[in-house]
Amino acid sequence: PDPGPNHQIGLGWLNAPNFSFLTDAWVVASDAPAQAIAAATALQAAGYPAWICDGVADEVQINAAISYLQSTLPGVGGIVALSAGNFTCAAAPTVTQTNAFAGTPIRIVGAGEDVTWIKVPDATNGVVFDATAASGWNYMRQCSLEKLSLTWSGYTPANGEQQTGGRAVSWLGDCLGMRIDRVRTYGFYDTLYLHPSTVGGTALGRADSGYVSNCQFNDTKHHVYDLDGFVGLWFTNIESTNRDTMEAVRGWYITQGEALTGLNVGGWRMGKGADAFVAYIAAGKHLKWVYFDFLTLDTCTEGGMTLKAIGANAVIEGIWLHKLSTGQRTDGNAVDQMNGLILQADTGGLLYRVTLQDPEIYTFTSEGIYINGLKESTIMGGRVMDNNQGSASSTAFGSG
Repeated sequence: PDPGPNHQIGLGWLNAPNFSFLTDAWVVASDAPAQAIAAATALQAAGYPAWICDGVADEVQINAAISYLQSTLPGVGGIVALSAGNFTCAAAPTVTQTNAFAGTPIRIVGAGEDVTWIKVPDATNGVVFDATAASGWNYMRQCSLEKLSLTWSGYTPANGEQQTGGRAVSWLGDCLGMRIDRVRTYGFYDTLYLHPSTVGGTALGRADSGYVSNCQFNDTKHHVYDLDGFVGLWFTNIESTNRDTMEAVRGWYITQGEALTGLNVGGWRMGKGADAFVAYIAAGKHLKWVYFDFLTLDTCTEGGMTLKAIGANAVIEGIWLHKLSTGQRTDGNAVDQMNGLILQADTGGLLYRVTLQDPEIYTFTSEGIYINGLKESTIMGGRVMDNNQGSASSTAFGSG
C-alpha cells in the first residue's frame, strides 16, 4: 500500500496500516525533513526501533535495523522504512540470510522514487540480499526493495557518469519470492545481478518466483547481468535508457547459465547500447520457457536481441517473442543496428520451439533476422524493414 500523503517527509509510515511498531523499524536520513527527524527522536526516547543517520556510512544504521528485525522476530521479519532524504553509504546495505534467520522476510521500503536516495562510492554495490551462507532449504523468502532510488557518489544527471564497477541490486544464494518494485537506478556498472548458483560453498543454488516491476534503470553498462539458476522470474513495466555518450555494452547479458527456466518479460523499453538482449548459453546449460511480450529495443548499434546456444548440449527451448520491436530510432540516433534478431545454434547446441509473433525489425545494416540451426519454430506476421537510408548490403533474412 502507498504510505499516504505525508510519505515525502517520511511521516506516512506512522499512520500506514501496514506499518507496526512491534514488527517494523524506521531509519531517518541526516538531511530528512525536520518533522521526520523530530518524530524519530521521539520514537527512540519511547524505546521504539528507530535510527537517525549522520550522513557518514549510513549503511550501519540500515543494517542495524535489518538485524533488529531478524533477531527480534526470526521467521516473521518486517519493514525497514527509510525516510525521505539521502543515505550516504560507504558500503552496501545488506540483508544477510543465515540458517538462524531462515525465511525471515525483510522489506526495505523508501518514501518514493527520487525522494529516498541510497548513494554509494564508485565500484561499490547498492543493496545486497545475500543467502550464500545458508544451506539446505533455508531460502531467503519474500524480501523486497521498494520505492526508492539508487546511485553512486560521482553521478550527475547532466553527464550520467558510470561506475567502474558495482551492482545496484544483487540477489545471491537461494531466494524465494523476491521482489523489486518502483526502484530507479542511476550510473551503476550493472543494475541487477541475480545469481543464486553458489550456496553453502556448492553450485546448487536456485531461485524461485522473482518479481521486478515498475522500475527505471539509467546509464548502466548491463541492465540485467547473469541470471543463473532461476525458475520463474517476472519483469513487468520496465524502462531502461542510456545516453549517446555512454559505453553501454549490453542491456541484458546472460552467459554460462546454469538453468534459467520460466522467464517472463512484459512491457520493457530499452534504449541505446551495443546489444539490448544477449543470451549466450554454453555447453551443458539451458534457457527454457521464456516469454517476451511488448519488448521495445531502440537504437542498438550491434543487435536488438541475440539468442545463441553454442556447444554440446547447450539448449535454448520454448521461446515466445510477442510484439518484439527493434531499431526504431525514436530519439534520432544516427547509428543503426547491425542485426535486429539473431537466433543461432552451433557446435552441438540446440535452439528450437521458438515462436516469433508480430515482430517489427527496423534499420539494420546486415540482417534483420539471422537464423542458424533453428528447429521446430514459427514466425507469424510482423514486418522486417531496412529504412536506414542507404545500406545497400542489408537483407531481411540471413541464415548460416
